[in-house]
Amino acid sequence: MAPLWSHGTTRVPGDSPSHIDFGFPTGSLALTAAALKRALTMWKDGFKPQAEKSDKPAARNGPHSFSQAHWGETVKHYYNKFTSKLSDSKFDEIVAYAEFYLPERFKQLHQQTGIDDDDDLQMSD
Repeated sequence: MAPLWSHGTTRVPGDSPSHIDFGFPTGSLALTAAALKRALTMWKDGFKPQAEKSDKPAARNGPHSFSQAHWGETVKHYYNKFTSKLSDSKFDEIVAYAEFYLPERFKQLHQQTGIDDDDDLQMSD
């Protein structure tokens, strides 16, 4: 099964036929897991979190913002302990389960997408 994201290889600019392999998006998965934890933490009581009462508009880097200052260590922890250690087969399994939730039009696009050897940019193999 082909991956749903462009993760595999990308062509190095110029005349070189070289490719750089970026692997699976382990950092993105760690970031997503931390964002999910933040959302569940904020909604843990079952109610929409209330903004602090203030005359000023909410700051982008307020105490509830999803920022490196507040969630960076969580992202690093998930990356170092979990996502960076996932095998290729485990990522394929994650993609297979996630594909179920794609809208039909994206599933069809995914199934029709193939690799053209004449492309200047090869995103996966």
